[in-house]
Amino acid sequence: MARLAAGRRPRPVAVVVDHVADSYEYLAGWIRQLVAGQPVEVTGEIVDDLNAEHAAEAAAVSQADATEHLRRSGAAISALIAGLSAADLSAGDGRVRLFAQIAIRHADNHRADIETALAARGIRHPG
Repeated sequence: MARLAAGRRPRPVAVVVDHVADSYEYLAGWIRQLVAGQPVEVTGEIVDDLNAEHAAEAAAVSQADATEHLRRSGAAISALIAGLSAADLSAGDGRVRLFAQIAIRHADNHRADIETALAARGIRHPG
């Protein structure tokens, strides 16, 4: 099983993929709250806690389950962002736009690490 270093503890690639899927869900929740005019508190500590909670819960997630979770949550946040108006993107003092940008880049932030871990195992990305 290919593993990635994340902080101090390596994580299986499936866990990292599932982490991206999980982050799409909490980002989408924050976007919905801000668009609805509700307050949203997001700090580095909150994000770290969410990531740690996910790592503990998803330690044994299968590749198939992680892939399906990513497809489902990726499609949901894509549809949410695509449906936002300019006013929606400005909600929460522009935080909706920021969260949308984070969601768009999140997978890319992990892609290089995933590809490196897979390449180390002799698995090459097909395209």
